[in-house]
Amino acid sequence: MQVCWFFPLQAQIRQLLQIGNYKNLLLYEREHRSYKKRESYMSDIYDSTRWQRVAGPLFKRRRLARIVLHMCVDGVETSEHGRQEFGSTMKPIQYFIGNLPPWLRYKLNYMLVHALIPAHLKGKAAKKYYDWLGRHEMTQLHRDGVEGVRVIVYGNTLDTPGRREILNMQAVTAFYPCPHCIHSWQPGLRGQVYCGYRRFLPPNHPWRQTRFTFMGLTYQFKDAEVRDPPRLRRDDNVKAMIARAVPTRPFLGHKGPHFLSEWEGFAWDGNFCDKMHDYKLYCEMLLKCLVGTHSSNGMYKAWATKRKDFFHRQDCRAYQIFEEFYSNDDSPPPWRLSKQEVSMCDLRVRSIWWPHNMDPPCYGGHSFWTHSDRIWKAKHKAYVFTCLIPTCLYGCCVPEVHTALLMLVSALRRLEGEVICLAEAKRRLFVPGLVRPNLSF
Repeated sequence: MQVCWFFPLQAQIRQLLQIGNYKNLLLYEREHRSYKKRESYMSDIYDSTRWQRVAGPLFKRRRLARIVLHMCVDGVETSEHGRQEFGSTMKPIQYFIGNLPPWLRYKLNYMLVHALIPAHLKGKAAKKYYDWLGRHEMTQLHRDGVEGVRVIVYGNTLDTPGRREILNMQAVTAFYPCPHCIHSWQPGLRGQVYCGYRRFLPPNHPWRQTRFTFMGLTYQFKDAEVRDPPRLRRDDNVKAMIARAVPTRPFLGHKGPHFLSEWEGFAWDGNFCDKMHDYKLYCEMLLKCLVGTHSSNGMYKAWATKRKDFFHRQDCRAYQIFEEFYSNDDSPPPWRLSKQEVSMCDLRVRSIWWPHNMDPPCYGGHSFWTHSDRIWKAKHKAYVFTCLIPTCLYGCCVPEVHTALLMLVSALRRLEGEVICLAEAKRRLFVPGLVRPNLSF
């Protein structure tokens, strides 16, 4: 028998609105706008254009008009002391309330739990519970609200596997991997080839060519990128894609209706990516490429695949290099760190003094360079990717890889208001996140 634990959201919100002090906290947006001086800066969720489009005004006839929720679904262990009577893992549907101040909205006591769904339920077996919630509660809350206060679902944030499941799409390694646009990879001999995102560049950009030079370093791809930037997925075209999709034959990445298709007012562009888990994937793939089989611990153990799809064309110089290096199994590919370089990077991390309030990425005489379990949390891998790896690779990596990594990391950090070393940026002729406009290729 399949069981779902349901906690009526309408009853929870009604009781909270009867608390005077809590209702005052829901008006924090008014306070935020009163002391915000610089309109060009975004300091909270209220400053985004999507908030204005989805949430609307805070007041209606001098009364609170709406409560805005943001959803998250993830697995959590429920067994205690080995007891399995409720199943080993559940997936709670929970929300934070965007009306609350940022120092309260993410605390456990201020979040709402809507339902508990067994984690082993997949596809239609899980979707039926989301459909029931949409038909029996969420649609009514979106239309009429609670005591005149509408309840609006702003969006959801999940990790990569969870987002794929709730959107009923193919995995991120599929030919159409992106939930935001119709970006596709390129076909190879044994499957798709991951040749980056050059199609997002302007049409005549030199980096779209098969070979280009940047800062005296030559980069080479399998072929030139001549495709236009992909179209975004919107509510209208997503419905058309879903109508043509079946589970056994997906269409442009869709396998069928997503789990929130019965929730009125929920838009497709509300499916946000979790940057922390995206950084985690970046970190894992980068370390696997750099370390390879030099370590037999954790994720490094199974990393011995020789991906010739990147170099399957005989006229490609990279193919010749690949064949030359792999003519002897003891010879590594050119981007792989040597054992001495891995040891040097490991020593550099172990030589850092770590404060008591931070989880160090090294203990027991080993760092993440040799034992991947030293960064078992997603937040650890995000910090390692954006800070430690670019620093450790000085003098231990081919210049092409290091320069490309620094440009990517600096662009990501710039999005969060951070910068890298200005002296290093000037030496490499680019400011963090941006290439100098007068730079010649």
